[in-house]
Amino acid sequence: MNAVAEKLPESMSAVVCHAPKDYRLEERSVPKPGPEEVLIKVKSTGICASDIKCYAGAERYWGHKNRPRYCQAPVTPGHEFAGEVVALGEGAGEKYGLTIGDHAVSEQIVPCWKCEYCKMGAYWMCAVHDIYGFRQRTFGAWAQYMLLPRGALNYKVPASLPWHYAAFIEGNDKELNIHGAHLSPRCYPVAIRMIEQGLLPMDEIVTHRLPLEDYQKGIDLVLSGLTSVKVTLEP
Repeated sequence: MNAVAEKLPESMSAVVCHAPKDYRLEERSVPKPGPEEVLIKVKSTGICASDIKCYAGAERYWGHKNRPRYCQAPVTPGHEFAGEVVALGEGAGEKYGLTIGDHAVSEQIVPCWKCEYCKMGAYWMCAVHDIYGFRQRTFGAWAQYMLLPRGALNYKVPASLPWHYAAFIEGNDKELNIHGAHLSPRCYPVAIRMIEQGLLPMDEIVTHRLPLEDYQKGIDLVLSGLTSVKVTLEP
């Protein structure tokens, strides 16, 4: 059974990546969650180094003659985020233990659960590799609302955590053994506990908090690297 917090708006503000250095603040339709999908109202979202590489036109994201592009523009960036659950598709609440009003995060990759990597349990190596903010199936968090698709790995976050702390659960897990490490498999619950217990200097890590419309200022801050550590956008 679907659950909705309140009547949601039809449209929202969202940053849309069209091409390298061509990012625009646009009005987009608010997504509607299907079965086992979750809609969150984004409260805080980070600007990651990979976002900056994509913005700058790195071949890893835009490809070249011997390599297909990874970024499926036009797409909304943002894979470090936290938000409030405002709508639940059929079965989503039961699957994730979420209710309307909960604070939630999602692992940055949404596995396909069908490839050989996923079948062997190594979902972070998924052959399809849909990461929020780069792919058409996984639009990111630089927007007022964000859909967590079916198959995502979602977690409830303690309401005691400030939003700009929770947005960097992904950035405080990225593993002690770095040999061959990729993404953050099975680390989110540990990171949530560490931040909740005050074991990380989050006020020193998050140096700038900006409104969504100042996304270009945030990008420039991270690009320069002179005064920022972590920058958040807060729709």
